[in-house]
Amino acid sequence: MQKNIDTSNLKFDDIYSLIKPENFKKDNPLTRNYTLQYGLGNCLKKYCGFKEDYKIKAFFEHGIVFSNHLEGPIRIHESLPSVVSSSFRKEIIENQKHNNGVYAIGPYIAYVDSLLSKEETENEKKRLGKNLLIFPAHSVKESKQNYDVENFCEKIKEISTDYDSVRVCLYWKDVTNGYGELYKQYGVEVVTAGYINDPLFLNRLRSIIECSTVTMSNKIGTHVGFTLYLKKPHYIINIKTESQEAIDTTINKMVNKAKFKLQKRIKENNNDKDIKQIEQLLTCKAPNEKELSKLLNKYFGFNEVKSKEQLKDIMLSCENQYSPIKFYLKIVVLLKNYMVSLLKTFI
Repeated sequence: MQKNIDTSNLKFDDIYSLIKPENFKKDNPLTRNYTLQYGLGNCLKKYCGFKEDYKIKAFFEHGIVFSNHLEGPIRIHESLPSVVSSSFRKEIIENQKHNNGVYAIGPYIAYVDSLLSKEETENEKKRLGKNLLIFPAHSVKESKQNYDVENFCEKIKEISTDYDSVRVCLYWKDVTNGYGELYKQYGVEVVTAGYINDPLFLNRLRSIIECSTVTMSNKIGTHVGFTLYLKKPHYIINIKTESQEAIDTTINKMVNKAKFKLQKRIKENNNDKDIKQIEQLLTCKAPNEKELSKLLNKYFGFNEVKSKEQLKDIMLSCENQYSPIKFYLKIVVLLKNYMVSLLKTFI
């Protein structure tokens, strides 16, 4: 049985060692291992006081979702109780006929311990000084983020004169896409939170954020909620970004093409007005805090963060609502429907 390697001693800028997929466990839907990604399950179990081998019986929606779309990843596991960040998504999923219980718990970073100790964090802050941390728009398995890196770096260069150091935190997929070397050419320190299935991903990400002074990005995303929740100012620079369908092996290309089309449909159902408002607020040096707070609560769930006892009760409620028979029957139906949809895509 494959085990995760211990990446706790690797430096944050050791980007190539941190993203090797062969060093980590693979996702296995048949074992309900949905919290394997980003080490979320480990963080939540530790926060609640559960044993390491406890199996969380819920599907967790990934980070921030602005869409009203109901055909996202949450539907793939609709036989399970669902956990989301905000009441906005909670209400949407609750209106589905296959709803098995939905819980909003706010930004997941709220339940994560830093990878660095307090002493290590202070030492890193001293080394970095006044630090600007950049989160570029990131690619995913089925699509690549394209933007003018050179133009973005020139803007970073202009802003960086007010800082002692600049870090760019790259998603693992963009390290493999070669973006790390492009940013290094501009003299910035390139770091990563690690591979998607690294159990220390979120712990490392929290440490990277905590060592910063100000954070910045070129596109709104989950990182905005994480940084602002951790009391780090966040600004957005308007750089045009676009998704390009990933090119992969034949079978992966078929799957990714279907996923890419789904992502496109989800994006079409985004609340663009609110997204633009958040971007405008974060472009200002002194944003309207009342308006920003309202939107952060709506989409990121800042007002939904739970205590240890509350989160533990939610996990136990999910346990009680879980039906193994229903779960495995749903897997069979979904596999059948998925193959049919793939065939329709290419007919």
